[in-house]
Amino acid sequence: MVLLSVSVWAQTAGRGLQFDLGTEPEDDGNASYGMVQWGWSDDIASRIDVRYTSKHKTEDEIDGYGNATDVYKANTFEVSLLPAVKYFGETKNFSVSAGISYQFSKEREKAGMFDVNGLMLDEGDEGKYFTFRHDKTAHFIAPRLAFTASLPMGEHFAFGFESFLHPLYLVSLKQEAAYHSDQTTEAFDYSGDDSLFRVSSPYIFAKTTFDVFDYVRLLAQFSYQRLDFRQMDWADDGNSLEGKDDVQNMMTLRAGVELLSGKVAKARVRGGIYREITLNKSTYRGDTETESRWVISIGTEL
Repeated sequence: MVLLSVSVWAQTAGRGLQFDLGTEPEDDGNASYGMVQWGWSDDIASRIDVRYTSKHKTEDEIDGYGNATDVYKANTFEVSLLPAVKYFGETKNFSVSAGISYQFSKEREKAGMFDVNGLMLDEGDEGKYFTFRHDKTAHFIAPRLAFTASLPMGEHFAFGFESFLHPLYLVSLKQEAAYHSDQTTEAFDYSGDDSLFRVSSPYIFAKTTFDVFDYVRLLAQFSYQRLDFRQMDWADDGNSLEGKDDVQNMMTLRAGVELLSGKVAKARVRGGIYREITLNKSTYRGDTETESRWVISIGTEL
């Protein structure tokens, strides 16, 4: 889970409206984002960032089980409010800002399968049917500190930099899980719920861009998050489920190229392709998950 992402935008100050809209379609979901900024003067502006992601996955082949179906759905809404963005420098091409960010996420997983190898059910019940359900909702509230820079390098080149930091954030998590079967020697219904409210930190984001002839943009970005979380697992008595502490360290690297169409002073269409690598180290699992994928983005900016 990632607390907050940011649009690919870095610009000098100016009165009036500036915006950035885009979407990143995937086979199993979508990420859509938007930024709107209003310049009150040459060096003061207000800004809002919004991002919505959805993910859905259905798996029909699960090792050790037959006739299995596992359905996972997740939705996340994020908003960041920056009431005062201060620009400085001779051409107002640097900025600092402070604000607050909020994220709400909801996840649901439902599975039904035949335990053909007795991995879950007791001896003698192999091949019987059982279901699994896991629901999770989480809220994150965090202060946000940000810095941007836009540096022209001659007539046809420009360097951009953007970073922000959540030095700490409040985490509120509620979740419940259950295993159920009526098709065994003895029907069972193992369940449990868990909730937490704690402070975690930090979240760090940094991005650099290099524009060439106003039509090509090279991009590289990095994010890191340390999350004090919990996972549902079997309790010590083996008859219920409970939350187990899990500290997750997550890093994401993205690099790619974007093509821009239109004039700098007007709205431009933007299309990009990136290679993204994500690493998630879990203290509870004791391992590191690695995911590598291609990302396509389509959007517009002003």
